[in-house]
Amino acid sequence: MLRLSAILFIVSFSFNVLAKADQSSDQSGDEIDRLFTAMQADQMTQQMWTQMQGLFSQMTQDLNVDAAANEIIKQYQKELVSLLQQEMSWEKMAPEIRHIYAQNFTVDEITKMAEFYESPAGQAFVERMPIVMQESMQLGQRMAMNAMPKLQALSERMREELKEKASEK
Repeated sequence: MLRLSAILFIVSFSFNVLAKADQSSDQSGDEIDRLFTAMQADQMTQQMWTQMQGLFSQMTQDLNVDAAANEIIKQYQKELVSLLQQEMSWEKMAPEIRHIYAQNFTVDEITKMAEFYESPAGQAFVERMPIVMQESMQLGQRMAMNAMPKLQALSERMREELKEKASEK
């Protein structure tokens, strides 16, 4: 009888814990949705694709290819962006991102983030972040281009050393 009472206690305790976890999960999901709305996450995703198209166009110009090759490259870039937009749309990513937020932040932290993004300062952040990201990407590109000769020299040194090691065998 004592064993039966213990089992019933454990079962009822487990259901209580599961019910609270499910309730917490629902609350977390609601707060995450509130946060994503305040962050305008769906619009930021669309802006990311627009910026990516601009980046691809710039890369094509930097290739200095003839008009025929340029048209082919543009067509493939258009298809690439379209494919990525379909496969990585906000609608497809949101459930996974929601799960990532739920795993890494408490409900209280998510609530406070949502409060920030709903504030005037948070909305200013959301509004200006695409520009900040674009300028940061441009800075990164410039820095990478400046480092390119050093990277190529390093790569060449490695290639030469590998050739020497291979010829020793």
